[in-house]
Amino acid sequence: MKIAVIGAGSWGTALAQLLACNGNEVGLWARKPEVVEAVNASHANPRYLSEVELSWCIVATTSYEEALAGAQAAVIVTPSSVMRDVAGVLAEAVDDDFPVIICSKGVEEGSGLLPVEVFEAEMGNASRLAVLSGPNFAAEVIRGIPSGTVIASSNEETAAFFQQLFASETFRTYVSDDVCGVELCAAFKNVIAIAVGVSYGLGYGDNTAAMLMTRGLAEMSRLVVRCGGQAITCMGLAGTGDLVATCTSEHSRNRRFGKLLAEGGTLEEFAAQTHMVAEGALACKTLKTLADCYDVGASHHRRRAQHRLGGRRPSRCGQDPHQPSAHHRVLRALARQSTPRQQGVDRGFTERASVLSHGRSAGTLVLANRKGGFDNLSERPSSRLSCEPPSLSLSQTFDGP
Repeated sequence: MKIAVIGAGSWGTALAQLLACNGNEVGLWARKPEVVEAVNASHANPRYLSEVELSWCIVATTSYEEALAGAQAAVIVTPSSVMRDVAGVLAEAVDDDFPVIICSKGVEEGSGLLPVEVFEAEMGNASRLAVLSGPNFAAEVIRGIPSGTVIASSNEETAAFFQQLFASETFRTYVSDDVCGVELCAAFKNVIAIAVGVSYGLGYGDNTAAMLMTRGLAEMSRLVVRCGGQAITCMGLAGTGDLVATCTSEHSRNRRFGKLLAEGGTLEEFAAQTHMVAEGALACKTLKTLADCYDVGASHHRRRAQHRLGGRRPSRCGQDPHQPSAHHRVLRALARQSTPRQQGVDRGFTERASVLSHGRSAGTLVLANRKGGFDNLSERPSSRLSCEPPSLSLSQTFDGP
């Protein structure tokens, strides 16, 4: 099978190598002629991951037509700033049911549209579109270091097709139907990673970074839910997984940019030094606009807290003294596990069961309110927990905690 990979940056190069090692022919579109010449002649990308020898099954070109000729699917790995142009080219070159997976992370500047929304606007037929996102650094994926990712699509067959296409012994693929949640997490975590990088650049420590990551995750979940996504997505590979990797790893371009920014550098200097785009810098303004439109932010959180307390201001620790603490609620939930009973799950909630080790089921159901993100979590005992170990099959379906 031939696959067209549009974009020859570090991530595009890594995915092209992964697909080639899975037994596919790859038509790799690159913008620069010198990259095309080097890939075809010496089987290496001179600008990105140049120390890795690329498969002979990868043929590079500067022509969209040549890359797409005979291809059965397209993998989009271009910056968010040029996605609409790429989608327009594909709309003219491929059939209406041609599968396309978007591996770029960000939000279109100006419109505020997510990548999949841009492609749907230009190409139509959302059922053949999918997105790929997760804690996947190109430098590790291309070397076969074990990694996992999420493939999201509104169409189950499309998700399954790309799941099998990318799955390998070292690259585990999960599927999801929450396209909005996966893409928002992908964009949002880059902004948080910049903030973490800034904190380290200012000389702050791990406590500050942990606070930024944790509170950033809570705000991410609120925005995801208000935009129509699922709060539980934020706890999967596309949310927490990618957030942790991007905020803590030296591979992270957004974290590195944040650190450079704190030290007096600029976005232009970062691009010149790394030949990479810090997508988080482009997403900051657009995500702020989205948050304002959906009234997601600190002021909204304070108003909700006062409303829950009947107009009274919260205590200094954020807890109503007349209500049981979260600690006591968890203890009561665990105590009720001795007399389990069937619990009905309201519509608008997502159920996930947690199974502890040593052959004992002592978990709880985490019910994430779709209307409020992770600031509205409640816990109830589960009467349907299994002690069986999780399957390691690549056909495993939905990503979750």
